[in-house]
Amino acid sequence: MEAELISEIKKFSDTASARLNEIHQQQILLKEQVREIEQKQVRSTHLAPRANGNLTFNKDFLNEESFAKFRSRAVQSTEHYNLAQGIKALVGVDTGDSPASVFPVAPDRAAGAYYQGGVRQLRLLSLLPALPVSSNRYEFAQLNSDGDAAAQADEGDEKAEIIFDGELASTPIATIAVHTTASAQVLDDVAGLDALLQRIMTYKVQDKLEASLITGSGTAGNIDGLYTQAIAITTAQTKPADRIGEAQYKMQNDGYEPNVVLLNPADWFAINVTDNLQEDYVYGSPAVPRPNSLWGMPVVTSPSVPVGRALIGDTNQTNFLDRMQPTLYLTRDHKDYATRNLVLILVELRAGLALYDALAFRRVDLEARSG
Repeated sequence: MEAELISEIKKFSDTASARLNEIHQQQILLKEQVREIEQKQVRSTHLAPRANGNLTFNKDFLNEESFAKFRSRAVQSTEHYNLAQGIKALVGVDTGDSPASVFPVAPDRAAGAYYQGGVRQLRLLSLLPALPVSSNRYEFAQLNSDGDAAAQADEGDEKAEIIFDGELASTPIATIAVHTTASAQVLDDVAGLDALLQRIMTYKVQDKLEASLITGSGTAGNIDGLYTQAIAITTAQTKPADRIGEAQYKMQNDGYEPNVVLLNPADWFAINVTDNLQEDYVYGSPAVPRPNSLWGMPVVTSPSVPVGRALIGDTNQTNFLDRMQPTLYLTRDHKDYATRNLVLILVELRAGLALYDALAFRRVDLEARSG
């Protein structure tokens, strides 16, 4: 009787053990299914924060204090971080054309993604006094005089006389512009591209304006430039800087106050590298450069000035005629641009130059020439 009872108990125990093992296996399978669902949820939400408060890889982990110490090399020992992420969640993220086993690394990208090329500093514009105008031409009277003041020799003698001869001068207001065509989709898709194009085109018209202010021909609507109108002055010195100084004092003797020198960059460099018998730089050194000036006058460099020549002048005898500031135009009404989804981008300005006295700017030959 006792043996039968023991046998029944053993049989019950075996059955119960088998059932418990079956339930355990089902629990394991259920856990795997739940884990897979959680990992899919992680992938679908791009590693979003989880409700359990543990760290998430894309945000909290990078901002976690101990990881910040690790990045700054302040931690020398091993640190532990609970990411609360499954292995598959890390290696299974879609990386486009990368293998699924490679965790994606986002590249850095410069803000704007596009950069403007070389931009030369434009300084002449800032030195010329500006005068707003409202027409396409500007007229003024140029006065010439003959004679000078003198002391009266005897009572009743005729006093000294100056004879003035006035001439009406007229200068055109030039329109300087540039345009380009761009795709409307590209302008919409590339952030900041329209602003970059505007900056480049604005610089182009301003650069052309400064070149015209120096060597403009004065014909066919062009500005009559300072160098074009200037009259040559004779100097006897041998060194370029000395010839400029001689021209300055001669103009001062004639009543002008020269306050600017225009040079080609090549000539300005040649002056800067002048040294003495001890091979010391005269006009400063590469390590300690001096301000761009000669004889107290600021130096403006421009490739528009011919090599071997300088232009020295008194800007008080000039006006920059400001008719219209650089203006941007955008239109899809040009030609068939609307149907082709194109945009016309135009930048233009209108300006002129008045030189009231041709002797206020003088051309200086930097080299002694024969003939």
